[in-house]
Amino acid sequence: MRKSSIAVSVLLVAAVALAAPGTASAMEEIKLHFGIGGSIPIGNLGDVVDYGWRLNGGAAFFPSKKPIGFRVDVALDNWNLSDDFLEQLDTDTTLAGIQPPARGEARSFEATFDVIWEPETSGFWGSYLTGGVGAYHLTASVSEDGIIYAYYCDPWYCYATAFPRQYRVGDKSAWEWGLNAGAGITYQLLNGAQFYVEATYQWIDTEQSVTWVPLQFGWRW
Repeated sequence: MRKSSIAVSVLLVAAVALAAPGTASAMEEIKLHFGIGGSIPIGNLGDVVDYGWRLNGGAAFFPSKKPIGFRVDVALDNWNLSDDFLEQLDTDTTLAGIQPPARGEARSFEATFDVIWEPETSGFWGSYLTGGVGAYHLTASVSEDGIIYAYYCDPWYCYATAFPRQYRVGDKSAWEWGLNAGAGITYQLLNGAQFYVEATYQWIDTEQSVTWVPLQFGWRW
């Protein structure tokens, strides 16, 4: 928990410094970005979840001319728990055998502060390297299928009917700190905008290290 607090403090200090009056005018260049893509679990995480998806947004700040700048991101990674892992979970110990849940999912919501190295280029293609520290909120939940009974009314009658429903049978969450490093390729578009493809390595400091590789594409402007 202390490590998580330190990581969050670093991110807050960075955000305040970049948002301070006069900071924007002092910047040589500021680029916003938004990306979507896949999230590939590796190591211990790969034994628990399937391939997932990722949403990412943020901004890169260059205080002076390139190549050195700073980057702030928020992202969401989402995975479904694998069938092999679900089959090991017992949701009802009063019955004989294992009663696995119908489905489960895991998520990581993270805020990161990175250094970015992006050399100037005169052509359409460019590249960059990035890496830094982040605070990660990890959640996992399992759910079961069920039904609920309620009244449904049409213009003439009201009658009881059954509706399918999904309900949680267990969940966990925790704040952790972690590190990331990655690389990207950019392609110049109109009006200074760019298309980019990026891959990063995410590592979280848990008892059994959690690692994954988001592979995403998006736009910078």
